[in-house]
Amino acid sequence: MNALLSDLHFLRPAWLLLLALLPLLWWTLGRRARGGGDWERAVDPHLLPHLLELSPGRAGRASQWLALGAALLFVLALAGPAWERMPEPLQRQEAALVIALDLSPSARATDLKPDRLIRAR
Repeated sequence: MNALLSDLHFLRPAWLLLLALLPLLWWTLGRRARGGGDWERAVDPHLLPHLLELSPGRAGRASQWLALGAALLFVLALAGPAWERMPEPLQRQEAALVIALDLSPSARATDLKPDRLIRAR
């Protein structure tokens, strides 16, 4: 298991910066689950229970955890987890291949059969 985790890397690790926004998502969903919202400021407190349908606390928490887990999985999927290293084009060392061919009349010398030009081709 440890060897498996040591080979894990992310192809696009910059997406992991979105994990910093998850506490903001948690706070927003928690605030929304508490109910009221802007109505708490506009309506008298004794009228709010008759105006709003407040969900039970457990159901609100479950949906909050579900949304947070889905967001976490989404961010991890965007980061591209992988166990095999892919060659990165910036780190690839490709030396140029240069082929020099002598086309002078000496390449037509008959000391070798067939001549040197045909053998080079």
